[in-house]
Amino acid sequence: MLSPQSARGLASLPSGQFETYSNPPSVWPAFLTGQEANPVRVLLVDDDPHIRLVIAQELMADARTLLVAQAGSVREGRKAIKNHEF
Repeated sequence: MLSPQSARGLASLPSGQFETYSNPPSVWPAFLTGQEANPVRVLLVDDDPHIRLVIAQELMADARTLLVAQAGSVREGRKAIKNHEF
């Protein structure tokens, strides 16, 4: 059930339209979100090559993230950590 305040807030929105954001809202605290000038460096580890590819494409599409390395196992991931600065 909506509170009277929520109902008034919804009533103020134009019918059939949605609120939009210039950037999608983030679940991460502001100090953990990357910026284009200082992207978050990512090491991607997943044993499924297809899923790893899909996740890598999503990460590379966002200018706020930098995909540093990929690995298919924990062992490969540990080697990648040793070879890259984080």
